[in-house]
Amino acid sequence: MLLQCVAVLGKTYSRKGIMESSYVSTGVPPLVALHNVTKTYRDGNVRALDCVSLEILAGQFVSIVGPSGCGKSTLLHMIGALDTPTSGEVRFHGTPLSGVEDIDRLRSREIGFVFQTFYLLPNLTARENVQVPMFGDGQSDEARVAQADKLLRLVGLADRADHMPGQLSIGQRQRVAIARALANGPALILADEPTGSLDSKSGGEVMDLLGMLRVERGTTLVVVTHDAAVAARAGRTIRMLDGRITKDVPNG
Repeated sequence: MLLQCVAVLGKTYSRKGIMESSYVSTGVPPLVALHNVTKTYRDGNVRALDCVSLEILAGQFVSIVGPSGCGKSTLLHMIGALDTPTSGEVRFHGTPLSGVEDIDRLRSREIGFVFQTFYLLPNLTARENVQVPMFGDGQSDEARVAQADKLLRLVGLADRADHMPGQLSIGQRQRVAIARALANGPALILADEPTGSLDSKSGGEVMDLLGMLRVERGTTLVVVTHDAAVAARAGRTIRMLDGRITKDVPNG
């Protein structure tokens, strides 16, 4: 039987007394809200998320930390509408995702993704890779190219627009991935171990870039990481264990 969650004074506890989420209500509707979300696999024998409740406000920088297999990536996939809960509800801008008819369109317009392995198409230039999310959105070829060039300038790669991924350094590939994530002006950027393949210098530069973009554009940023230095940059850290949120605190 699923654990029953009870909300008390803005905090959510399971019957086992493990804190699922803690936040201070500001009266502003959250950008993303999870209510008692559980995700199971293998006929219910594997519980990746266990009665998780969580709110993320627009403009926040949130890090999600915890050991491998604790549910971090599953939580990120729920936030990004890449997966659906076994039970519970995920809302985006107050709308239940279960009621959204075209979830692919919502993801394309509202959410940008940055992954550890970049997922750049090797046969496309940096400029062409950045354009990929724009196809099907009614833009002209000229508008897509102009937007891609603008974003590559923003991430410091204006002089690498015609390079293939194989001609770029690992750090430069991650910058292209960030530019691609920004292609449609998303409200939310989700990054899964964005510095995991980078050395400390390149990783710091990538996090500087993401932080700058968040401040300048007001974009909400959620980062899954094993790196304590990356987590410390966030304004709020969520710690997970065994599919549950065990700590949710502001940094600083």
